[in-house]
Amino acid sequence: MDNHDDCTFCRIIRGEIPAKFVYEDDTVVAFRDMFPVAPTHVLIVPRAHTDSMLELVREEDASDTMTRILIASTRIAEKEGILESGFRFIANVGPDGGQTIYHTHFHLIGGAPLGESLLPMESVHVSDEHPHSTTPAEGHEPVSPIELPEPPGQAHV
Repeated sequence: MDNHDDCTFCRIIRGEIPAKFVYEDDTVVAFRDMFPVAPTHVLIVPRAHTDSMLELVREEDASDTMTRILIASTRIAEKEGILESGFRFIANVGPDGGQTIYHTHFHLIGGAPLGESLLPMESVHVSDEHPHSTTPAEGHEPVSPIELPEPPGQAHV
């Protein structure tokens, strides 16, 4: 792992900032968010520093790291008692995505009904020039919703 002296999550991983891990293995650590938005709000963080998920996927061991993160999320959800009722699993990427700490991390959020929408629409502020604005700039068409295909049949294990 690179030594990122000023990275908050690297400092937590090195034990310089106290945090009680709710999960850890040789690739991933997880701890409670300091500013939870739901009864369960856990951050799942790879030990190796990458600035964001976009940088992580370029790494040679990206598949192994992502697999470990997904396994951790499932184990944590089970331990927190939210595996069956459901949860949200989010990565904020870049400034428009709300990323404030530039070390790849994922939010596991649950323990209460979260609703279908990620954010209340009134909390999202989009300029008229933004390509996803509902009032497009002059000469531009509104962006159409993505039509998803029907989900495939149930997988057999």
